[in-house]
Amino acid sequence: MVASRRRQGACAALEWDPDQACYRCGVLRTPTRHLLGWPMPRLDRWLRPWVRRHIAAGLGCDAALEAELP
Repeated sequence: MVASRRRQGACAALEWDPDQACYRCGVLRTPTRHLLGWPMPRLDRWLRPWVRRHIAAGLGCDAALEAELP
């Protein structure tokens, strides 16, 4: 929620991954695009560990979502 600069509503960084058929954290996938506003793939590689640590990746998402089957 902090990365998307929102206090309410869905996180803007939540992205649908059609290959995995689930939502993924965009800040973790492409941190520069979500944090700086433009993609920088080389910098993403170095930022991912920092982002993973600061968003507590793997410990659950804090988004208030309920999954529904189509």
